[in-house]
Amino acid sequence: MRPDSKSISENINKSLTTVQRDYTNVRQINQEKPIIIMFNKVDHPFLLASCASLAASVALWFLVNKDYGVFVGLWVPSILALWVGVRVALLTRVISASRRDENV
Repeated sequence: MRPDSKSISENINKSLTTVQRDYTNVRQINQEKPIIIMFNKVDHPFLLASCASLAASVALWFLVNKDYGVFVGLWVPSILALWVGVRVALLTRVISASRRDENV
């Protein structure tokens, strides 16, 4: 048995209304408490340190010794990995605080 077009359109309209309502609620929550911000003050030292390490690595590679350049070049992924760990820890703290506020 095939459903009639009226019931299909009603179901689609209900689904669209639900999606629009949920999207509006999420937008309002994000405006009140933005959780994810592109770059914080914490991020700038990590980015600066990794860029400086990359520049120093290239300079050492071409000007001094290739082995020194490789050694300093290995700092870049280590700095970026540390940055990711700090960022995850901060976001975890923010999310747990927002959940705690919702439960109170």
